[in-house]
Amino acid sequence: MTQNSLDGYLGKVNMHLLGIPSDARAGILAELRDHMEVQASEVGTTPDSYIMDRTIKPESPKKVAKRYKGVYGYSNLFKVLFAIVGIILGIATIPVWELVSPGFSSSFWLLVLIVYLYWVGTRAGKRVGFAVGLAVALSRLVLLSIIATALTPQGAILDSGLAFAFGLTSLILVFIGFIPGEARKKWKERAEIEFR
Repeated sequence: MTQNSLDGYLGKVNMHLLGIPSDARAGILAELRDHMEVQASEVGTTPDSYIMDRTIKPESPKKVAKRYKGVYGYSNLFKVLFAIVGIILGIATIPVWELVSPGFSSSFWLLVLIVYLYWVGTRAGKRVGFAVGLAVALSRLVLLSIIATALTPQGAILDSGLAFAFGLTSLILVFIGFIPGEARKKWKERAEIEFR
């Protein structure tokens, strides 16, 4: 399998399809193979020659995979992994850790979490971004309430202002996961209208 063969091209597409369910990935690759073979026969060449022909220049494997990810989305395993990473980052944002370990910056981890949620919402879509943001918010709220009640019987480390700010921040995290995916959808619709 050389780099400029049909199998090499499909291997690169397959590599960029990581995260798509395996049954969908197999169907995509079969569809692409059929398409390339038909295109090659229409111009009177072999599929490998078609791939190497500089005048035809098929679309890059990365772009092809990106379009299919937009259609098929990520597998459930990847969605769970997105949520687990988000929850771990969310736990690091709880300000109680600064009491336990001086020099620990929950603000830094909050910034990392915001960037991560934005990335998930953009890459995996608004539903996955919303679900990950919701999982993060709930885990933060539950863990903070457990820590607060464990440290003092009345939960005295939390005053009402701090609890409100923490709850509001957690709620905003849900929307940070949702908004980029929604915006991407709208931009895509607008680009398709303008392209026509």
